Amino acid sequence: MPPEKSVPAAINILCPDAAFRHRAFSPTTPERRPHATNRISAVGQVDVPLVRHGAAIRRRLCTTKGSRGDPIGGVEVVEKLCHDRCLGMMSSPGSGKTTLLKALAPHLAGKVRWGVMEADIDSSVDAEAISRLGVPAVQLHTGGMCHLDADMTRQGLRGFGNEHFDLMVLENVGNLVCPAEFDTGAVRHMTLLSVPEGDDKPLKYPLMYQACDLLAVGKTDVLPCFDFDRDRLVRNARARNPAIEILFLSAKTGEGVAALADWLLRQVREWTGA
Repeated sequence: MPPEKSVPAAINILCPDAAFRHRAFSPTTPERRPHATNRISAVGQVDVPLVRHGAAIRRRLCTTKGSRGDPIGGVEVVEKLCHDRCLGMMSSPGSGKTTLLKALAPHLAGKVRWGVMEADIDSSVDAEAISRLGVPAVQLHTGGMCHLDADMTRQGLRGFGNEHFDLMVLENVGNLVCPAEFDTGAVRHMTLLSVPEGDDKPLKYPLMYQACDLLAVGKTDVLPCFDFDRDRLVRNARARNPAIEILFLSAKTGEGVAALADWLLRQVREWTGA
C-alpha cells in the first residue's frame, strides 16, 4: 500500500487587532471606550463610494495604525490584492461555501495557482479541509467580529509569505449583512445562496446582492423539498442588481460546478490578459 501523500498544514492566524477593535469600538460610532488603550494608537473608518451598475454603494474601508505608527489597512491591501487577484466569497452560515470550494478543487487543479483564506470567529476546520486537498489555506480567526476588513486580509496575505497566486479566494464570515459593507480588497465578489434559505433573500438583504458580480445558488439537489422558485429568485436578484450573473449548482451532485470553475478561470484570464 503506497504511503499517504503529505499535504501542507493550514496556517492559523489570530487577528488580535480585529478582536481588540471589536471590544473597544462600537460598530456605529468611532468613539474610543475607556478600556481601549495601548494596542492600537488610532483606528478610523471611512465610507468609500463603490459604483456598481450605475448605482453608488457605500462600502466601509477600515484603516488603522499599529503601535509603531506604521499605517496599515485599505489602500495597501487593495493594491496587494489587485496583484493577487482576490475573489470575495460571501453567504450566510451553513450555505456550503467550503463544501463548494472542495468540489471546485478538481476543476481548477493544474489550470490555475490558487489559495484560500478562510474566516471564522473561531476554529480551523474549514482551512484544514481545504489544505487536505493540497490547496494552500490560511485560517483567519476574527476574535468575535462578524466580518473581515482590509487589515485582516493583509494579515492573511502575510501568512502565505512570498507565494504568488493567480486566484485568491477570500471566504468571509457567514453573514448576509456586515461582509457586504466592508471593503476587504477583493476585486471580484460572489455570494452563495442555498436553496433551503429561500428565494426571497435578495429582497431582505439588498446590499449583499448589489455588491456581487455573481450569485451562485447552491444545494439544488434538495429543490423538491422546498418551496423555492428559480424564476422568482432570478427576478428578485436582478431587481437588486440587473447585471448580476446567476449560476445554479450542487456540490453534492456536481451540477453547475464546472460552469462556476469556468467563470473563475475567465476572471483570471481577464486579470492576467491571457
